[in-house]
Amino acid sequence: MLDVREIAGYVTSGKFALTPMFIMGLALLIVGFGFKTASVPFHMWTPDVYQGAPTSITAYMATGIKPRSAPS
Repeated sequence: MLDVREIAGYVTSGKFALTPMFIMGLALLIVGFGFKTASVPFHMWTPDVYQGAPTSITAYMATGIKPRSAPS
């Protein structure tokens, strides 16, 4: 499971070197979160997906992809 707090602690500890692979991984993580939440600038593709996709996929995109709060 992805633990963002652990990653943040690792980054702020200064115990690593900023390697190109780490920067690329961090960038891809941010892009992935942006697509999942359809946030700016990734919100531009959402209407096209809703219009061109079958109803079942549109229903999944409208409900399944939005972030949910953690169980208490």
